[in-house]
Amino acid sequence: MDRRTFVKNSLLTCGSLGLQRGLASSSLSAATTENAGPARFKVDYIRESIPAFEIPPYPGQSYEDKVPDTLDLAERARLGVHALTSIADQEADYEVYWTADFFRKPAVMTHDFNDWVLQCEGLLEALPLLRNVTGETQDGQVDRAWMTMLLKSIGPDGLAYVPMKGRPWGRYNYQEIDPVWRANGTKTKLSDESVVQVTTAEFCGGILVAMALYYQRDKTPGGKRPASACFSG
Repeated sequence: MDRRTFVKNSLLTCGSLGLQRGLASSSLSAATTENAGPARFKVDYIRESIPAFEIPPYPGQSYEDKVPDTLDLAERARLGVHALTSIADQEADYEVYWTADFFRKPAVMTHDFNDWVLQCEGLLEALPLLRNVTGETQDGQVDRAWMTMLLKSIGPDGLAYVPMKGRPWGRYNYQEIDPVWRANGTKTKLSDESVVQVTTAEFCGGILVAMALYYQRDKTPGGKRPASACFSG
């Protein structure tokens, strides 16, 4: 199954997770609070040291009003924020769960290689856009965690890498990345444990949109370092 088909077939699962916060009771729970405990997994990113940064606030005013009982785009966007942040795993640097098994009791969310849809399929840029529409601040810690993860994934060559070490699910159910080519021109398989960082054009291209979006939002007063400045820092 190619990634596009996988994503298409997974959209219903993603939406269901956003509506069913009760799945958090399983051992594979999603992020729910600002006061998250220490991460269970120590992910070995290609870049551990990143500059301090600020994520600009979302401007605007909120108020209550009566509206016709028709499609409410702002409310649908708010549910989108809920869905995106509800599948983020605070024990794994808020990496998303992209699959779920509803045929178990209790139902569980699971990690595998395809969690990197976060970077490739629009989730990274969707969250700030949805917040801009709604002003919704639910699970605000997810934004900073995703930005931190993204910055730590940028290597010295300017490419973005998916870390394998510290993510035991990273080699499970992988696709579209065999063979893996080494810098010296030889090739191997992703199952080879000597492969600790991988990248693809799809992965790098996916995060460029998120980087551009944060650049557009970074008009931070007071001399604070904006998030987008860290991409070259």
